[in-house]
Amino acid sequence: MANVQINEVEMRLLSALVAEPERWSDPEISSDLNSLKPQDFHHRICGKVFAFLSTVYQKFGTTELGTALAYFDQCGEANQGFTRQNLAELISFCGPAPRGALKVYIASIKRDAQLRQATEIFQSAAAQAADPQGQYQLSDIMREAEGKLNDLVGQKPLEEDGCVDIRKAVLDYLTDLQNNAGHASQSVMSGFAGIDAITGGFQPGSLCVIGARPGVGKTTLALNIAENVARDSRVNYPVLMVSLEMPREQLVARIMSRAGRISTAEIKNNLVPTEKWNRIIASIHGLHLDGIEDSAENVCMYLCDRTSITATDIRQIALRIAKRHGGVGLIVLDYIQLLKPERPMQNRNYEVGEASRTLKTLALELKCPILALAQLNRNIEHRTDQTPVNADLRDSGALEQDADVVMLLSRDSVGEACVSPEVYGGESAETEGTTLTISKNRHGCLGEVSLALWGRCSHFFERKTTKATPLGNGYYVAS
Repeated sequence: MANVQINEVEMRLLSALVAEPERWSDPEISSDLNSLKPQDFHHRICGKVFAFLSTVYQKFGTTELGTALAYFDQCGEANQGFTRQNLAELISFCGPAPRGALKVYIASIKRDAQLRQATEIFQSAAAQAADPQGQYQLSDIMREAEGKLNDLVGQKPLEEDGCVDIRKAVLDYLTDLQNNAGHASQSVMSGFAGIDAITGGFQPGSLCVIGARPGVGKTTLALNIAENVARDSRVNYPVLMVSLEMPREQLVARIMSRAGRISTAEIKNNLVPTEKWNRIIASIHGLHLDGIEDSAENVCMYLCDRTSITATDIRQIALRIAKRHGGVGLIVLDYIQLLKPERPMQNRNYEVGEASRTLKTLALELKCPILALAQLNRNIEHRTDQTPVNADLRDSGALEQDADVVMLLSRDSVGEACVSPEVYGGESAETEGTTLTISKNRHGCLGEVSLALWGRCSHFFERKTTKATPLGNGYYVAS
């Protein structure tokens, strides 16, 4: 980092610590501050001011402006190594900063300090190697440099590499359980009782995959789940639906079709009866959070139909949504094999694998579930038993490995189909029997959920498994 940049970072940190003295005792910041040393600062005066503020906080429990200036006057300028004007300028530099920004500031200062120390080690080794007297042996130069570098690496707290004492991990977990006692689960519910009963809901930080052959209904199921989550008052953040296959107009038409229980063709041709328009309007108006009136700050669902998008692009979009709304409730991607690779590779499996790992990392970063749709291999259609398995996921074994939950959607065979009309909302619904096989679940058990696809109205609902008896001529009756 350039000197000008690190100097600004140091000034921002000091200014924020005076503007918000409570940051010194913030559990998420205090450990980072305690590991920071005055000599870590690039700017000498910033290091001295940090040492001064640390002393003020230890003595008075605060670093607010009046206390800091009064203690400075009491100690005298000569004893501090900087002037009152230096202190005033730093204090007024920028003011408060978000917690996340403070953590970034501290990490940047420590990283710059380590880079400076590493540079000094290499410069010393280079000077010894170039010694005109030749009094240093190569082995001695390397041994000394290696020892100093090992000491430098050893200064880095293990916590910065994600390591934590098991006792602390257990206590933190028990504390979270105690704090959340009596509160609703943080899992995101799909709105389908059978799916939620088996999976326990979609866990924060999880990558969930729905795989199916084309035309089976995976987009419809994912859109139904996205809408269910968007309407769930327990989910405080918006849903992001990224469609690489279907423009937003078609997605909206499907949402309206489900709401009005009318075909998308009738919607597009403006053949919707008044009473069904009323259903649609009422349903669409319900797409906001907790019944609060719609506003720019209260969006419950975003649709993105941008083409030629990468997993990193999705990350940037999701981070902007999280910054605006405080978080993301669920991300749905339709579908992963259509993602543009970050960099072209000769092997398509590697490209899809890289995308799946980026999505998994994003889920952990945002602490939200990601539901990614995926195509299945065509080979399944040539098998006697066409029940899909995880190995049928197209283009990548990494997708199966990275996913926390794998759900495979398949149409029931004719003899197993639910051919009798379902009744939904008092209306007859000609449906196709489908089965969602939960074939991988890191957080629970495996199982099957029997669904009915009302394709005309872009709507899935759960059903009781119904056998069908052949009557001949290709006709079946429910038995």
